[in-house]
Amino acid sequence: MQTAPSKKNLRCVIMPADLQQRPNLEALAPTLDWHQPNDHCVATVVEPGAVQFFDGRLFIGQISQLVTSPHYRPDLAWAQQQLQTAIAEILPRLAPLPVTAHHCLVAFSGQTLPLVGEMPNLPGLVLFTGFTHPLVYVPPLAQKLAHHLTGAREPVIDHLAPLLNPPQTEK
Repeated sequence: MQTAPSKKNLRCVIMPADLQQRPNLEALAPTLDWHQPNDHCVATVVEPGAVQFFDGRLFIGQISQLVTSPHYRPDLAWAQQQLQTAIAEILPRLAPLPVTAHHCLVAFSGQTLPLVGEMPNLPGLVLFTGFTHPLVYVPPLAQKLAHHLTGAREPVIDHLAPLLNPPQTEK
């Protein structure tokens, strides 16, 4: 959910304390039949949290739902009510602010690890996918990727980026 610029001053990033819900949701993804898509929601995770941008806008929480259809349209009114109820428990002054709800489709990979790789036919564009809690992991990983791409060896990139580091074959 997004607010208009607000005079409320958050001064920090609030992230959910229950860090096990999302991995449990992600662990279900490889068990689903993706060849038979439907709009049945398999699992839902409500993640109250908030971040404020310099212009005063607040972005409040997210709800993640696991479905197999790319055409699924979430019930945004229900999602907004769920997030406002959850955020009221930790940041009660934010809950009544007028908000606009947004949604986006996120893809899971069949891998258990996140992947990093250059986009085919788009040299220089690198995709990071499958990260739980990206605000925590992506910034330091992006720095390691930059070092790796400029010649410094970064073992974590070797581990996560099979596309950047294809296995060497003996001739």
